[in-house]
Amino acid sequence: WDYQIIAFSNCLQLASCILDIIAIFVEEAREAANIVDLIADLVTLSVAGCMGAQINHEIKTDANGIKEHPVVIGIPVAQGGPTPAAEEMAR
Repeated sequence: WDYQIIAFSNCLQLASCILDIIAIFVEEAREAANIVDLIADLVTLSVAGCMGAQINHEIKTDANGIKEHPVVIGIPVAQGGPTPAAEEMAR
């Protein structure tokens, strides 16, 4: 969910920028650009606030200050011994 919410926020910011550029040339689009700009800013600040609250919660609930997170599926992780590049460097 986090990535999708952040992507949505980024898309709103991009739409706001595009409408601001259009509003430079089309006077009728200025009010719409201002409204989209306000909505995009509200969403971005809400997302940033939620991320800060989530980080604060994770820090408070973790006793050691270090928490292990599972590895995301799809990212290759070296299992077992050294990687081939590490073996070449050791020679």
